[in-house]
Amino acid sequence: MASSGEDAADAKSVADALTANERAAVEALESFGVIGGVENGRSGTMAFALMDDARVKKGPDGRKYYVFSYETEVCRAKIEEGMGGSKICVGPQGDVLDSIQRRSRVVVTFVGNRVVKLHASAVSSRFDEVEEIMNRAVDSFALNVV
Repeated sequence: MASSGEDAADAKSVADALTANERAAVEALESFGVIGGVENGRSGTMAFALMDDARVKKGPDGRKYYVFSYETEVCRAKIEEGMGGSKICVGPQGDVLDSIQRRSRVVVTFVGNRVVKLHASAVSSRFDEVEEIMNRAVDSFALNVV
């Protein structure tokens, strides 16, 4: 049986694998289509932070559920490097736009060779209002596979 330390490491590995694209985009200063319906079809992740809460929970049938949280800062336009290496979100007329900060909670399980994922997220400014219901959704997520 795996220890809680091994379970946490497994959960972190799952989180790392499922958020690799966002982290790579931040590191490369890329704009890529992570948000639909944006101006000029450009959007991207400016910042990404995996929270230190990755864990494994077991369902009634013994199925493992990998739970983790992260925060992102997203630009709905072009990402450019500003003064001192900071990232800024620049609109089509060269104006600096506000970025969007989101907090996400995710639970993942595996059925055979398939990944089943519940992803709940909210704009950071509203997170306190919806945190309880997001936590309930993530914590109560369970599959009944026959």
